[in-house]
Amino acid sequence: MNSFRSEFLDFEGKIHLNNAGIAPMTRVAHEAIVHWSHTLATQASLGRNSIVEVYSQSRNQIANFLHCRPTDLGFFQTCAVAISQLALGLKLSKGDQILTWEIEYPSNAYPWLEACRRSGAELIRIPCEDGTIRMERLLEAIGPSTKVVAISWVQFQSGAITDLTPLSRRCREVGALLAVDGIQGLGVLPFDFEKSGIDALCGGPHKWICGPLGLGFMALREEWQSRLRPLALGAFSYGTSEDPVDPSRPLRDGMARFEPGSPSFLPVLGMAASMIAIQKNEKSIAALAQQHALKLRDGFRALGAKLLGEGNLSPIVTLQHERQKQLTQAFDRRGVSYASRGGGIRLSPHGFNTEEEMEEVLAIAASQLQ
Repeated sequence: MNSFRSEFLDFEGKIHLNNAGIAPMTRVAHEAIVHWSHTLATQASLGRNSIVEVYSQSRNQIANFLHCRPTDLGFFQTCAVAISQLALGLKLSKGDQILTWEIEYPSNAYPWLEACRRSGAELIRIPCEDGTIRMERLLEAIGPSTKVVAISWVQFQSGAITDLTPLSRRCREVGALLAVDGIQGLGVLPFDFEKSGIDALCGGPHKWICGPLGLGFMALREEWQSRLRPLALGAFSYGTSEDPVDPSRPLRDGMARFEPGSPSFLPVLGMAASMIAIQKNEKSIAALAQQHALKLRDGFRALGAKLLGEGNLSPIVTLQHERQKQLTQAFDRRGVSYASRGGGIRLSPHGFNTEEEMEEVLAIAASQLQ
């Protein structure tokens, strides 16, 4: 029995295979947002204390999911905003180098490009072929001038997974910040921020975490927090809304300095609820998702499709075929979600998907690609 499937509302016959893009929200996330929306609608500021209390609990639950300290966790408008705070808040200089993969998602590329434009630092993009990453190339490129290594844990086009253990070890040797965009893997693959050795983790809940849109987060090790200049400031960057303005008042300690105004109550509560649902089913989610992805890869190869990536891959399957337009049209008619990535069709099965759905998708593909 797929117990994770029971965490969702009725999909009404749809097959959700764009879970690395926008996944369906869990039932508990939906219920949490509806409940606390009603509280705000009927009680407004009179319900503030209860909302603040559950918001604090949610921060602890999210930190528990990521395996970081609650004080090392900050919330932002989106994952892209969290990455931008990291990239543009660091002090960089001419001659500094920032390393990244050449196939990075735009939201994990443009902030670092802009950081280089502003500082005179150099962005070095490590070559990749057909969505395949070569760890030896990245490790060999890290040297005394490397100040930041900014990569996605899981590549959005091919699903290739970067091995963070040797990378974090090498970054520590040269004193470089290891900044990881984890949004393409968190929720479907096990992750432990503390054990990973990385310095910064950015993400958001609307993909594999099965939470709401419009929220980002960053887990940042304590030693880097005071070295990051906040890009947005408000009352809560320094204290509370009731504190008088004091020009000599210092910024708050920890990640609180990066949360300047009213918290994103509803998205945070929804994300925490989904993370709890995932933790209840974490033993089966990764195994089922990888099992589904393997079935799709084998099936598409048999149909003559080219697949992006090789080696250690996540449950992301991207295929290229001369008749792929006909396949996307068939998917649209049937109600199968997908994404156009890497010049092909990207499917990303989750732990709530079923074997029957994979068989139906491959049957649709056989009818269009042969």
